[in-house]
Amino acid sequence: MKTPRVPASLRRIVLLCATILCPAFSFAQRTTITDELGGVAGTPLNGVAVQSVEIARGAPGPSPRWVASPTIIYAADRPGVTTSRDAGGDFKVRVPNDDSGLLILKADVRVQSADWVGLTFLASPDASVFDRKNPLLVILTASGYVQVLKNGASELLYSSAPALSGWDARRVYSLEVRYDRTANTVDVLVDGSRINGRPLVPGPLNDASFGAVGVRFHGASIKATEPGAAYFSYAVR
Repeated sequence: MKTPRVPASLRRIVLLCATILCPAFSFAQRTTITDELGGVAGTPLNGVAVQSVEIARGAPGPSPRWVASPTIIYAADRPGVTTSRDAGGDFKVRVPNDDSGLLILKADVRVQSADWVGLTFLASPDASVFDRKNPLLVILTASGYVQVLKNGASELLYSSAPALSGWDARRVYSLEVRYDRTANTVDVLVDGSRINGRPLVPGPLNDASFGAVGVRFHGASIKATEPGAAYFSYAVR
């Protein structure tokens, strides 16, 4: 007895319903990374496994580890990481290059003696924050301004004015970047409030792709243990 043939139109309907109702049928890469950065005080972050990682089916490789300035970025004596000596440094983690969806990069940061603390999308974990292949860098400055830069910080896309109300460089602020790859827009939030009046359009980028996200403490007058970052998260929706 022959098996009845399912009409093509019905097969398409079944596949569409399955894709909507069952996430397992979605082949788009979706990533979630969260890390309180609460290691043992005085220990380096470099090489430490990320606390929590979820990568959608099909994304290759083991759970990522932090790539951090090895002699500078250490766990602090409070939740988070800081600089172990009077120098700038950064920490980064490899992520898939999601070319669509809303990318949300966030951390609690303290600027203090740094010139700025920034959240960045990088070409790779080994790339310098200033590599012109990096698409975006969002910084919070020692004076309380937010700046959005592109192409490895070589071009200024946006600078807030005036400075954040009640600014205190010793305080911890929640810094969040929302990069919509589908709409090609960027928004920046500080303590949950959007800083830019309207969505920013990055315009031409040297390379829109990326392979890592991270945080940088930058400045020539940094004092050990003063700048900091905690509760790092990255999500793609």
